[in-house]
Amino acid sequence: MQKRRIGQTDLEVSVIGVGGMQLAMMTFQQASELLNRALDLGINLIETAAVYEDSEEKIGQAIAARRDKYILTTKTYHQTREEAWQDIEHSLACLDTDYIDLYQVSYVQGIEALDRVLGPDGAYMALVEAKEKGAIGHIGISSHRSPILVAAVRTGKFAAVQVPFNIMEKHATEELLSVAREHDVGVIVMKALAAGVLNHPAASIKYVLSHDVATAVVGMQNLAQLEENVAIGKNLTLLSKEEEAMLDAERTRLGPNFCERFGACQACPEGVRPIEAMFWALGLMHKVGIENLDAHVHETVRALNLTKCTFCGWCEEVCPNNMPIRAAIREAIAAFGLQ
Repeated sequence: MQKRRIGQTDLEVSVIGVGGMQLAMMTFQQASELLNRALDLGINLIETAAVYEDSEEKIGQAIAARRDKYILTTKTYHQTREEAWQDIEHSLACLDTDYIDLYQVSYVQGIEALDRVLGPDGAYMALVEAKEKGAIGHIGISSHRSPILVAAVRTGKFAAVQVPFNIMEKHATEELLSVAREHDVGVIVMKALAAGVLNHPAASIKYVLSHDVATAVVGMQNLAQLEENVAIGKNLTLLSKEEEAMLDAERTRLGPNFCERFGACQACPEGVRPIEAMFWALGLMHKVGIENLDAHVHETVRALNLTKCTFCGWCEEVCPNNMPIRAAIREAIAAFGLQ
């Protein structure tokens, strides 16, 4: 498996890492088989978060005995010092380890949130203290918004940033990648396959890794997907003309119905949220058919309160990408039988 350094750190990571969110959807046995096989095949980056249900416990039970074989990163979604410390301590216990190689403050979606994180009682102070005690090796930050990460990089306080980047979400290429390179900050990619809605996974991952990023974290549902992803990382090549044509067709297929998760619609007055999850579910439905969707996709859609929508249009007014949200809500209500 090819490896790249995360920015200015001493962490040499496989170009493909295992994403922890999918582990929450597996049994402990399935997670153990996948994680151990991943290590055997040369993947050495395991990425998760405190909020990914029982993923940290599964990692701890499965591979804690092989701790020297992998680089571990997890995250807190809290922005205060006290809450972040609680997450750090909880993660260390669940992961059955006394140190985490890279710990990130996650889902920092605005400048005000970044200011809170960096404030005197912000989460960043907990990470600094944990690093001084040897519980954390390096400090990172995650956001769905590249401009926030650009601002974070320029503070000089972070060794790595994590950002969505795929053939549809290319905002990282506008400024973030060059600024991160200038400051020698590592870039970890999430959603390289757009949470599973993209066809042509090999070409899609190769597209991401053709840029100046350290690694792409990929959710894997089974050993077959793991083997396919490992093959990409071991034999990384430039995109062929045929692959570029496939990706162009994929962009056309998804077109205006791809949500980039900017979050402006989160304040829906009717409480319909998160709308981004609805577009994700519709994308999977269009890809594999509703009869082939996992139960958790149906559960996610049922929890969105779509039937509370009054179709006032507020969400479309605030959406920076002018998404056809009302039409998508009507489609989801009908397709998932929510009437």
